[in-house]
Amino acid sequence: MCDKDINTLIKLCRKLGESICDKGTFEELQTRNLIMKWNYKGNAFLHKFPDPEKSLLLNR
Repeated sequence: MCDKDINTLIKLCRKLGESICDKGTFEELQTRNLIMKWNYKGNAFLHKFPDPEKSLLLNR
């Protein structure tokens, strides 16, 4: 997966999470990976994305 694909998935996931989450529950954390967390109708959702910069180095 290339950098452009990862960035597209991140943008789409961010839009989805922000639009459907319970009010005030969307969080985005940057550690070794980008982590998005939110609640939807009381259920917790979490998704981790690899850091695009690091994945580019691995794919070379």
